[in-house]
Formats: sequence, structure tokens, C-alpha cells
Amino acid sequence: MNIRPLHDWILVKLEPIDMHIGSIIIPMGVDHRRAVVLATGPGAELPSGVRQPTDVEPGDRVLFHRAHGEHVQGKVLIKELGGEMLLLKPADILVVYTGEVTVES
Repeated sequence: MNIRPLHDWILVKLEPIDMHIGSIIIPMGVDHRRAVVLATGPGAELPSGVRQPTDVEPGDRVLFHRAHGEHVQGKVLIKELGGEMLLLKPADILVVYTGEVTVES
């Protein structure tokens, strides 16, 4: 199945929430989520008619705030396509990273 987001939407696959660090259990209220970019749309169309491409590309690992993703009306959480995928807007993404990330609130 091929999925191609439109406009400036970004399709990401959510990485599982690591609920343990050693023997410490992390509560479900984790504020940030990690994901891998699967596909991006061609970008938003500016008033001049030119497309503004997104700053991420497929394969990028990103971090976004939960409030900007899963719990905001208008965002689309897709579970039917094999794994949890989410459609985000570019402004929802906080950082692009490599390696492991540690978030301290």
C-alpha cells in the first residue's frame, strides 16, 4: 500500500513509548513522543503559488509534543495501516535527531 500525504502534511510512524528506565516505571503522561517520518506532502502552497517544502524527509527521526499530535483535534491517528501512524503538520515537530534522545521536563 502506498500512502502519499497531500499539501504540508507529514506521515510518521510512532516509536513505542519506553515505559521503563532500568527498574523505574515512567507514567503514561509522557509529554513528548518520538517518531520516524514515512512520507511528506509536496509542501504548503504560498500565496505566490510557490510550494514551500517541509524541513523533514522520509527516514528522519523526530520528536513532537504530545499536545501537538495525538490529543489535538484535527490530527489523524491511523492504527488500521499496520502500527500507529500519525499525520502531523510541520509546526508540530520540535526537533529532528539522530541517536538516542533523553527528554527532561
